[in-house]
Amino acid sequence: MRDDGSDVVPGAASTSQRFRHDVMDIAHARHQVYARPVRTIDSFFVRMGDVLSAALVRAGTSVVVVRSRGFEAINAALAVVALILRGVWVVTTRR
Repeated sequence: MRDDGSDVVPGAASTSQRFRHDVMDIAHARHQVYARPVRTIDSFFVRMGDVLSAALVRAGTSVVVVRSRGFEAINAALAVVALILRGVWVVTTRR
């Protein structure tokens, strides 16, 4: 307690200051600043993967006429390529 009877903690943000941060959606920490854009970017790439998958199915059914075995082979090949690329990325960034 201070001499005037108020309970002010030195270095602590006032209630009105904390309220303004909450109302104005001002981030309090670095991880909060980058959380929303990261979720947006992740969501974008997931949706783009969905679009590319749909385009592959559309092209396979209407243009090239691929049977289900062909789609299985294409999906397996794409999965192997993705795993190889991920492995290369992990190895190169850990140096």
